[in-house]
Amino acid sequence: MGEKYYLRMLLNVQRGPLSFKDIRTVDGVEHPTYMSACNALGLLGDDVEWVDSIREASQWQLGNQLRDLFVCILLFCTVSNQRRLFFDCLPYLSDDIAYNRRTMLQNDDVVFTDEEILNYTLIEIERVLIGHGKSLLDFPNLPQIDRQLVDTMENRLIMAERTFNIEEEITLFHDLFRGLNAEQREVFDYVCDCVDRRTGGAVFVFGSGGTGKTYLWKTLISCFRSRGQIVLSVASSGIASLLLPGGRTAHSRFKIPFELDKDSCCLIDVGTDLAGLINDVALIIWDEAPLQHRYAFEAVDRTFRDICRNNIPGADRRVFGGKCVALGGDFRQILPVIPLAPRSEIVASVVNKSSTIWGECKVFSLTINMRLNSSSVNNDVVIQHRDFNK
Repeated sequence: MGEKYYLRMLLNVQRGPLSFKDIRTVDGVEHPTYMSACNALGLLGDDVEWVDSIREASQWQLGNQLRDLFVCILLFCTVSNQRRLFFDCLPYLSDDIAYNRRTMLQNDDVVFTDEEILNYTLIEIERVLIGHGKSLLDFPNLPQIDRQLVDTMENRLIMAERTFNIEEEITLFHDLFRGLNAEQREVFDYVCDCVDRRTGGAVFVFGSGGTGKTYLWKTLISCFRSRGQIVLSVASSGIASLLLPGGRTAHSRFKIPFELDKDSCCLIDVGTDLAGLINDVALIIWDEAPLQHRYAFEAVDRTFRDICRNNIPGADRRVFGGKCVALGGDFRQILPVIPLAPRSEIVASVVNKSSTIWGECKVFSLTINMRLNSSSVNNDVVIQHRDFNK
């Protein structure tokens, strides 16, 4: 009978209560439930015997059987602290969760965070409780299912982007971070600050070949992956995308139409898995941006504002819907290819001529040629490259 049982216990010891609130009040502190009031009065014992029973059963029972046992203890035994019991038993209750989810997704490389493992475990316990005519809502002291996280975990695209080892990413990040020069570190700190504060915005990193743009992108990717966050890395050309971890072409990732005009939008519907992935992503890196027509960036911007409007405040008024997007490239290299177009039309098609994108873009320049600073490069070659660069 749950709370009625604990109410009866309190009625035997509480003197002169004038209301139900008085019954739950112990030493001047009103407790949210009768059970917690009983616990404060020392009327309940500890739950060591229940933890021991699950620990002992874990030696020969499977995860689903342990969850059945846990529910039986909740329903039919006197548990003094349900929340503490749950977290004490969580390693046993969640032992097979990751394996089951990988099997369901048909992807053995998916990595789950502790929060997702907790949520999956609660979902399985909820199913057992429903079979007994109960729900997690009947046990307010237990953690509850995060419904928003459930939608994220059912998204196959998000799960595909989570196929990395966090421990390996942490090691890789520390190695890469040590190699950043002062200019790269400035960009790194600014991008991390935008993501952490959720201010969003666009960043453009201008630098010629050899100044370490790709190195910077790899450092940012490993940084956010080491936190369990998702980074989408795209490039305007297929060759450039191969240099980025998990790289794709921008057209492939964002479904940008091949025939573009000033009012184009990407072929992404709100509510699809791809829209969910974009909402969940921490950072988007777009390399070789000058190679792409500005209409492509405006189409992505227009689509992101629509997709993110229900998840990011003011997304319809913010560049790229409030997502942090880092662009990179060199305007002295290849610009968008427009057949038979004059110079003025080609120049006008570049992203820095976009009033909606470039006006909101923070521009950084990388000037230190990292290739020439390598100890393995011959001095004559260094001089030759510097002369060519000038």
